[in-house]
Amino acid sequence: MKGGTANVIGPIDAPHEFIFVPDLAETLIALSEKEEAYGKAWNVAGPGLITTRQFAELVFGAVNQKPNLRVAGKFMLRILGLFNPFLREVVEMHYLWTTPVKLDDTSLRQLLPNLHKTRYAEGIRLTIDAMRTGAPTAKV
Repeated sequence: MKGGTANVIGPIDAPHEFIFVPDLAETLIALSEKEEAYGKAWNVAGPGLITTRQFAELVFGAVNQKPNLRVAGKFMLRILGLFNPFLREVVEMHYLWTTPVKLDDTSLRQLLPNLHKTRYAEGIRLTIDAMRTGAPTAKV
């Protein structure tokens, strides 16, 4: 929020889908209320594909700052993992950053036709507003 450097895991140009946590919570609650949802696996996709670089540009732009990223690739994660157990485990999941991640939630949308997906810019705005006020992130 003050124009610092964002630490991100690279590569940062592979397309992914991210989910706004309040949307995921609403989806899980709605699934729990549907008996036919039990015993099945469900994909919960984001509002569309976006790269980490694009996402970071949206975040920095929302606070009127120029993007400044520090990217840690797999080799750097291995080094940092010597000192940080969490990052040591991230090395095992690094393929999630190198391979595009696009989920098919067709079945979920058929079961929950009113499924809401907050667009990235809106989710970022809501998150920043909550950070500024110290309140939990909520939809308005």
